[in-house]
Amino acid sequence: TVREASWRYCIWHCLEGKCSLCVCVQMSESPERHAEYVWTKYITQLPGVKRIDIVAHSYGGLVTVVMAGRFYEAFKRLVCGIAFTDSVHGFELHHSPKKVRKWMKQHSVNWVTSRLPLNAPLHSTNAGDVACRSAGTEKHEETSYKAIEHIFTYFKEK
Repeated sequence: TVREASWRYCIWHCLEGKCSLCVCVQMSESPERHAEYVWTKYITQLPGVKRIDIVAHSYGGLVTVVMAGRFYEAFKRLVCGIAFTDSVHGFELHHSPKKVRKWMKQHSVNWVTSRLPLNAPLHSTNAGDVACRSAGTEKHEETSYKAIEHIFTYFKEK
């Protein structure tokens, strides 16, 4: 679906400090520092970037929230949608500014493990969190894969 839509993409795995071709990247001593480096040296330097959509799995959700706080104005301008998948972003635990939480609630959905059918709306256990939907699986590692069609539909609608 990415190729069909003529989207450009960058995949990075912050926990490993590697990008999609498994090339070591500078500033990879922590997932947050790695993401900061990739954001400033690659993502925002791409010519003609007008829209960014993010899929953030598990701890990648926390890294995304941290990045939104550090680069709030750029996030507001460039990021249209965030699809968390079984994310552990926890706004309150990480002292996210209110403006970041408010923006995230308007631009994000978290597809989480659930017995309910795929994309069924769920109630978040954390007040003030982003909308939650079922990923249609009870396996954490399958949430992105199982929800991918709904994630891209969500991005197209943003």
